[in-house]
Amino acid sequence: MAKKMATRDDIRRDAAAACALEEMVDAADGFERKVRISWAGDSKGHGMVAAEPVAKGAAFLKVPRALFFEASPDDDDEDDEDDEVDLPDSLAICLRLLKEKQKGAGSKWVDWIRLLPETFNCIAVWDPSDIAELDPEVRRKMAAQLQKKARESFAKVRAAEPSLTYDDFCWAHSAVETRGFSLESGRLVLLPYADMFNHEADGCASFGLDPTGNFFVFTADRDYEEGEDIALRYNSSAGWDQASYYGFLEPDLAAKGTFPIYLPKVPDTHDALHGTASLSDIDAFRLQAQRDRGETSEFCVTANGPTRHTLRALRIRFVSDADGRGFAEANTRVSLENEWNCWLHVATFCRSALRTFRKEPRAADPSNPRRVLAAALREADVDILRRSLNIARRAHAALAKEILVLADDAQPDPTGSGEAWEAARQLAEEAALLRRIEPS
Repeated sequence: MAKKMATRDDIRRDAAAACALEEMVDAADGFERKVRISWAGDSKGHGMVAAEPVAKGAAFLKVPRALFFEASPDDDDEDDEDDEVDLPDSLAICLRLLKEKQKGAGSKWVDWIRLLPETFNCIAVWDPSDIAELDPEVRRKMAAQLQKKARESFAKVRAAEPSLTYDDFCWAHSAVETRGFSLESGRLVLLPYADMFNHEADGCASFGLDPTGNFFVFTADRDYEEGEDIALRYNSSAGWDQASYYGFLEPDLAAKGTFPIYLPKVPDTHDALHGTASLSDIDAFRLQAQRDRGETSEFCVTANGPTRHTLRALRIRFVSDADGRGFAEANTRVSLENEWNCWLHVATFCRSALRTFRKEPRAADPSNPRRVLAAALREADVDILRRSLNIARRAHAALAKEILVLADDAQPDPTGSGEAWEAARQLAEEAALLRRIEPS
């Protein structure tokens, strides 16, 4: 939603547009609703409230296919010259939205378009000065990649509409990306009127196509009183993913975000990739591509440590000949030495990543939502890395103690490698290392 305060004139115009939009959708065959558009008058902008009591399990909004805003509408009798340009659904809808906006009062969607935000805070459309506020550098690089993709998409749409400006494209593209609904076929559509719901992490509504495929239905997951706000959970994204896509960051979900961790390059002579058959396709693909192209593969850490896929990939990366070629599983510990190296890499990475942040964070201008978002992202990332570092330290310290016990008992690694543990014993006994991995 747009982050701006509304004037009285804004509220009057929006109220008139909301009434006109509701009259238009109410006239469509099969359209049913138990909600109405509300104006919050604050940063939330528009929203939806129950127009009458809604019981748990009841459908409170039913949108017929005739009101789907699609790339190729059945009622579009115009002979568009851009039909020859092959665009994906999201970009084709973007182009159609811009054409409808250009029609002004001549478009049947004029009132819905009037209610759309004038600006969006998706990171892909940020100004360079706003991007510069992101911290650390890896986030600025990720933002640059988002903007690069946006420019590439703009070039494709402009091939169909040469008069299109980048600012116009950014507005339409952001509207489609943040307000679109996916059908079961994977096709993207906009649902005018239904896209007025606000987001909440615990949004209590389910939505999707009905069995006939002719209606998009919204169902209550709890009881609602008349006049009570009804919100949706847009998706399960959090942290950077939520901020970059929607332009906002929920404080309660910030710690559930991720921070990218980079695996060391896999040597060409490394044979561990023979054992990736049991891993997910994406793990195997990333590791293979990493070796083939000599690139570092991107995985991530969370406030709870490395993700399951990341830990599996690390175990593969650090497997030794003593661990056996083509081991079947990386879901569990391969060997003590392997696990030691995995957690050492996580701890070392988190410590190094924390040093890449600016020592003195810049004060965010409260009137600039993008600067506020950049500051919130920085705080969330620092928290994620610190928590993950402490988890890695604890895991590493526990492994050090286990290694010492085995060395004292002159026992080989119980996982079967059979290697002598004198080197590990010496490593674990290094005072500097033990102090470094001690949990804080």
